[in-house]
Amino acid sequence: SGGGWDQRVTTSADGVNWTAHDSALPPSWPSSGPVSAITYGGGQFVAVGGGGAIATSPDGINWTAVPAANVFNAKWIRIAFGEGRFVARSYQGGPAFMYSADGVNWTASDVGGVTWGDGHPVIYADGRFVASGENGGQMIYASDDGITWSVLASSVPHGGWAIAYGNGTFVTVEDGTGAMRATCVD
Repeated sequence: SGGGWDQRVTTSADGVNWTAHDSALPPSWPSSGPVSAITYGGGQFVAVGGGGAIATSPDGINWTAVPAANVFNAKWIRIAFGEGRFVARSYQGGPAFMYSADGVNWTASDVGGVTWGDGHPVIYADGRFVASGENGGQMIYASDDGITWSVLASSVPHGGWAIAYGNGTFVTVEDGTGAMRATCVD
């Protein structure tokens, strides 16, 4: 838990007993916002946050800031790992997405005409990345590689705040106002 304001990270080997690590995030983590999301892949943890902040860690305790020159100045709100790469999605500023094989060197990937709202997720499941956004209504986007994106569903009622996948079904819900189910579309 924690983030850019208090620089705390909490870890657990069993999910029951937790240890707080003061000042675990790099001192260069910006004060403009907390950690927004964290994921694991390719042998490391990667955390994203406001002000273009990204940090990597081999163990979740010792963190290294990614140089600002390697990322885009955006509020990174979500991150996922799949197909051998990290995919981060922005809340504000910069490209809609960026991707990286190592968590350090990032490349912009954009979806034209998308307005990202607070909380819109990106996940990797069932062999694809799935994300939500807005373009005159809630949209669901998909990518097989995290680089090239296409519309999977348009005008999704009450969808987009969270996405999960299980038992062959993607499920999205909007802030408690309703839910939409959609089976995987190949």
